[in-house]
This record gives sequence, structure tokens and C-alpha cells, in this order.
Amino acid sequence: MSATVSDGMPALAERMRLSAFLVRFLLCEAAFGPYGGYASVPSASVGELLGQLRQVPLPPMRWPTDPTHHYVGPGVVVMLCDPGDGDVEVYIGSRHRAALRPYRTPGFVWDSFSG
Repeated sequence: MSATVSDGMPALAERMRLSAFLVRFLLCEAAFGPYGGYASVPSASVGELLGQLRQVPLPPMRWPTDPTHHYVGPGVVVMLCDPGDGDVEVYIGSRHRAALRPYRTPGFVWDSFSG
């Protein structure tokens, strides 16, 4: 008997070990707050933002889109979701509002930003 998820699609084996998945889960949580921002922008416009960050050396997640990559910088976590339509969703989070200052004008306009 094969496992299925709620939408009737077959379940997929995860690409990473449980420990790596849990690290990615924590990075997702960190990218959502308590201070941060969100933008849906063309993928070509995130270069300036990503130039200030380091990509986390783990395989991409499948949630919320496949692929989802994480980047880190001093005091911030960025989650980059690529649904494959030419745009990307960018989430940035920090525990301290001051850590977001360098990311106020990253080469695109934030849809929401609390830094």
C-alpha cells in the first residue's frame, strides 16, 4: 500500500536526512519573523540581495514551493521560493529590527517590510 497525501498525489521520499530537514524547518520559521519582509519579484531582481548573503549548504526544500532555498547573513534568514513562473517569493526575517537595515532597498520594492 502506497502512502498518499490529502490531494490524492503519491507521497514523495524526502531528499534529506531528518536532521537536515529539521534545520530547514527552523530556517523557515526564522524567515517569517518577528521582524521581516515579503516580496514577490522577478527572479532576476534578487541578485543584489543574495550578494549580501550565504546560501545554506543543504538540499532545497519542497515547501512552500519546490525548490525553496535558504540564505543567511548577520542576524537575518532569507527564504527564496521559486514556483517556476519567472517570479520568486522572498521572505526575510530577524529577531532584531536593526539587522534588517542593510536590506531596506535590495534592488526591488518589498510588498511588506518591518525593518
